[in-house]
Amino acid sequence: MMWVEKFNRSKMISIRDMQELLKQEPLCMRRPNEILLLSRYLIEENNEEYLYFDENCQNHVSVVKSIIKTILGPIIIYDKEKANRIHDEIMEMLHDKLDNLHQNLQAICKSEYITRKNLHEGFKYINVEPNEEQVNYMLTRLFEISDDIEKLPLDKITEIFSTRLKANNEDFE
Repeated sequence: MMWVEKFNRSKMISIRDMQELLKQEPLCMRRPNEILLLSRYLIEENNEEYLYFDENCQNHVSVVKSIIKTILGPIIIYDKEKANRIHDEIMEMLHDKLDNLHQNLQAICKSEYITRKNLHEGFKYINVEPNEEQVNYMLTRLFEISDDIEKLPLDKITEIFSTRLKANNEDFE
C-alpha cells in the first residue's frame, strides 16, 4: 500500500504509525531518534507543560498533513525523462567547468561537504547561472548519496555530473 493511501485511510494517526510511515517511501527516514522526534512533534499536543511519551497518542490526520506540508514545502519527484533532461542540461552547462567548480567549492568550504549556499557561490566563481530546478536536482542527487542535508559530499559532484545517467537507472522507475 502506498504511503499516501495508508495516510489517507483513517482520520487519526498514532505516534507508532507515524514512525512506520516516516521509514517508508517517499521520506525513507533512517535515524530512529529523528523518526521518533518528528513523529512526536507531529502527533503530540504542544500546549501542555509536561509531555509523557505514549506511542499510542493520536492526532487528526488533517493536522499532521498540514504540519508536514509546512515543514517539507513542495516535494519534487523526478521521473526518468525529467531526471535525464535536467542531468543533461547540467552536464552541458558544466561541460568544461566541472573541475573548476570542484576546485572553487573546495576553496569556499574548506571541507569535504558542501551546502546549497556553497553551491551557489561556486557557480558565481565560474560564471554559471543554473536555474532553481537544476540546483535542486544537484542537491537531491548529492543528498541521495549522503542521506544528510548538512553533509553533501563535495567529491561526488564530479563523479555524478561527468557521465550521463544510465538508461536503465532504477532510481527513476
